[in-house]
Amino acid sequence: MSPADKDDSGARLPLAETESAAHTSGARLDEALVQARPMTTEGLPLAEERIAGTLFGPDAARGFGRFRLLERLGSGGMGVVYSAYDPDLRRLVALKIVRVPSSGRQSALAEARALARLAHPNVVPVYDVGVEADCVYIVMELVHGETLRGWAQGRDRRAILDAYAQAGRALAVAHSAGLVHRDFKPDNAVVGRDDRVRVVDFGLAREAADPSDPAHLAVSVGGTPRYMAPEQAAGKPVTPAADQYSFCVALREALCDEDRDPRSRRLPRWIARALDRGCAPDAGARFASMSQLLAALARDPVRVWRRRIAQGAVLVVVAATAFFGGIRGEPEICGAGAAELAATWDPLEQATALARIARMGSYGRMLAPQLDRILHDHASRWIAGYRDACLAHHRGEQSAAVLDRRMACLARGRSALAAVAGIVGSADSGNLPEIARAARTIPDPASCADIDTLVADTAPPPPAVAKDVARVRDQLERAHVLLAAGLADQARAVAATHVARARDIGYRPLLAEALLVEGHAIMLEDRAGAVPILTEATNVAMLAGADAMAVEAWARRAWAQGTDSDPEGALANVDLVEALAARTPS
Repeated sequence: MSPADKDDSGARLPLAETESAAHTSGARLDEALVQARPMTTEGLPLAEERIAGTLFGPDAARGFGRFRLLERLGSGGMGVVYSAYDPDLRRLVALKIVRVPSSGRQSALAEARALARLAHPNVVPVYDVGVEADCVYIVMELVHGETLRGWAQGRDRRAILDAYAQAGRALAVAHSAGLVHRDFKPDNAVVGRDDRVRVVDFGLAREAADPSDPAHLAVSVGGTPRYMAPEQAAGKPVTPAADQYSFCVALREALCDEDRDPRSRRLPRWIARALDRGCAPDAGARFASMSQLLAALARDPVRVWRRRIAQGAVLVVVAATAFFGGIRGEPEICGAGAAELAATWDPLEQATALARIARMGSYGRMLAPQLDRILHDHASRWIAGYRDACLAHHRGEQSAAVLDRRMACLARGRSALAAVAGIVGSADSGNLPEIARAARTIPDPASCADIDTLVADTAPPPPAVAKDVARVRDQLERAHVLLAAGLADQARAVAATHVARARDIGYRPLLAEALLVEGHAIMLEDRAGAVPILTEATNVAMLAGADAMAVEAWARRAWAQGTDSDPEGALANVDLVEALAARTPS
């Protein structure tokens, strides 16, 4: 057993299986309590106790303050974490209970309240903090997912770097608030079913030390030895540089997993240099901030070299670098959008690809700056949309459910951008017009701010299949772009594969969308062959309540059927479709 496994400093949030069981049990309790509401107000507390005891056994009736303790999920030197039910707000939560001496209670409560102010997509939300008897408690989101350690198994280098970059942004935000995590490790970050990384377990977090302040000189040693910075292990003042050290140790461990790739210990020099500096024994020799470390990990010298020698790329490179460089400054609460978008298509790769197109004759020279304007405008609006969604949630103007819908909408646009990147990267002089059309199919980020439409849309997929649904939708966005680029055969193959996957998943809106894309691809070459697929897409969309999708599928089916063999039958059910169209948000 590794030191990390022996020392579980700070209780980690649960793995997917434990969380799923707690969530299922909580849903049963919630339903039972709803059924109990007709009882008198005086009899309700007793009824709730009986229901909790029936569903979870006698231990579940135990409470902590107002919370029902459902299941013990983890424990460590800094407390115990339970899945719990909050009857006042009627939701499942993760409840961390830390026993502290009376002399340190106010300090612990102040630090817990500081954590509650860290509203960031990559920090697990803290809903409430308080004192009960001789304990400080922290109420957090119950995250469904797996630890970063488990998630990284079998992933490629780029995926691991991207995931750790999300965790690094969470640490950077904590540092900007004057806090140091002090126990970052891959077990203290959870990759949710939405693929978002959340750093958890700030149980050891405290204000960053000021070496000039004598009050900070005596520091209790805490953390996981395997990831602990030398100064932290020695009990010296702890600064954000300690988190940087832990982060680099964990990232090197993930990238050098020989079970994943026997050659993985041979890291590229630019990554190795960044990790070596971040792991420097002397805290003063490390990067000045976490954001500088993340910037170094995102900077591939080979790409820089290619940019410099790319003929005709100077203007494009300057524009892309100025844009992304200007927004890669010091981290802010909602400033992660630029880095996420750049991870989809690095601006230097984009510049090199556009410079290559510019060398493809007169049309290429005309097209390259047009594409640059389209992509630059899309990036500006996407980043603004990401920041707006995050800030609206941070200010309490929009719920977490609305935030998830807005982020899912933006993620689809990011997937379309990735598909365009693939087409642009493999362009030749014969398909340049199609590339321009493909670029214009990237979804408008402004549509993700239309809350009425988002909320009126179909219900989100169940948590158990949310990650699979997101992956299929990524591929369907790719198929849309391929269609716009005139690559119908490729689009049809992608769609057909994911129709089968959508059937296995069983989420109707996804199946309707996959069938619609496949039918669209087929009708470009075989109108009669597309009719049954588009008919099924219409029916499934209606069953799913996806009105806009049903209208589009019906219209495509009517056109294919009417222009091929059966003009009279093409308008079947037109009255029903007109009614659907009338209630579909414009």
